[in-house]
Amino acid sequence: MTPAVTGMRFATRIAKTLAGNEWPAPTDSKKTTFGGALQAEFLDLANAFFAVETDRAEVYRELDELNDNCVEFTTALTILADEAVNSEGGTETSFKFDLPDSELLSAKTVLDNLARRAMLARKAIVWARDALLYGDVFLQVVIGTSYGNGYQVDRVVEMPVREMVRHEDPSGLLRRGNTPETAAYTQVREGKVVGAFYPWQIIHLRWQSSEQSLYGRSLGYAIRSDWRKLKAMEEALVINWLTRAFARLLFTVDVTGLDRKDAETVVKTFKEGLLSRKGAAGDVQQQAATVVKDLFIGNGYIDEAGKLYPGLTNVSVLDTANTGFYTLDPVKYYQTKILEGCQVPKAFVGLEQDINAKSTLVEQGRRFARTVRRVQQLLSTAIIQIADIELILQDYNPAEVDYKPVWPNPSRLDETEASTIHLANARADALYASLRVIDAEWLATHRYELTPEQFAKVQAQAKKEVSNAQSVRPVRPGAQKEGDAE
Repeated sequence: MTPAVTGMRFATRIAKTLAGNEWPAPTDSKKTTFGGALQAEFLDLANAFFAVETDRAEVYRELDELNDNCVEFTTALTILADEAVNSEGGTETSFKFDLPDSELLSAKTVLDNLARRAMLARKAIVWARDALLYGDVFLQVVIGTSYGNGYQVDRVVEMPVREMVRHEDPSGLLRRGNTPETAAYTQVREGKVVGAFYPWQIIHLRWQSSEQSLYGRSLGYAIRSDWRKLKAMEEALVINWLTRAFARLLFTVDVTGLDRKDAETVVKTFKEGLLSRKGAAGDVQQQAATVVKDLFIGNGYIDEAGKLYPGLTNVSVLDTANTGFYTLDPVKYYQTKILEGCQVPKAFVGLEQDINAKSTLVEQGRRFARTVRRVQQLLSTAIIQIADIELILQDYNPAEVDYKPVWPNPSRLDETEASTIHLANARADALYASLRVIDAEWLATHRYELTPEQFAKVQAQAKKEVSNAQSVRPVRPGAQKEGDAE
């Protein structure tokens, strides 16, 4: 038997131990293009560890398993959600509503009350993490009464992702009803529809969605197979380290001059005597021989034709270390693939050994910041839909309220670069203004994007402040007359 066949069979035994009841039935070699002894073992390995599900419910199950067992994946999810929601200062407010128009302060009060009542800031990080984990988040907007003053958004409830079904018409738009036949969303439990919702009642967040799919795509969708391979390798290492923690003993028993039957009897008697001991009641019990026990072996000399030769009985230590089990390059390879699929730089999870230059880390930080902004944009779509419903319930037209959720900046480097650019632009503007190439109105409308009305208001306020400054002039101490003032 070739070493390759022996190695594959050893790998198959390990695989069967790990897979347990999930180990598939042997594949008929006549129905495949593989031939020889390696065919069945190779396909069995592939089916047990590398095959992934495509059914939506089964994909969610695999993602839960991935989240519960893959440290790299769950850490990446937590980092992305935390960076998107939590600020550097550690405040509880993950976002705020920005309303630049001061005339709509009452609308801002409505939105702030909504965020506090529905605990949007606290729930945002959960929604972000679940959207990355499953690729989908279904939020139900619950409407209630505000103590006799009309209706309001009371709370937002995250629905079970496995039970929610999205329905679109042939043109690709959500259905408009709330019956099982016309609803935009239905909740199905054990094959029965237990809920039907209008489009506005459910907010569906989809990560990495496409026009060909009704649902999103999890951050871990593409790494499920890689994680199975990494898991198999790591568990094989653990099995090897545990079963071969100590070196094995090789006993050589002298059977010189004995036939095969007598030799087998001698070896068997030697083994039983070595591994057995008598208990207190005289019963014989078995014990394992390990390197941590003392061994007592009788040995002597053999007389052959008047010459004495040492006996062949001996015990030696076998080094069972396999260098293949101590080479972690394959483990690091799949670990890197998992982190790349999670779009989180390795340095963010404490694996900085592969960073060979500061510039590399900076570029990775920029790319990571863009991923975090995508998470923030996804959360903004949910916040805006909830806020629009609340504004409508409070007799506001959402199209007339210029507001937006503002999230923490995921990159301090961007802030530094932005401030440097603003400073350079200001110096250039001052130079052009001194040469009369541009004027204040051009700067206001083109550089700062002010409307003519806003610019006129700023000019009027500036003239008023200059006039007030000129009317109030400081008086020199001891001066009694207005003419003595400076």
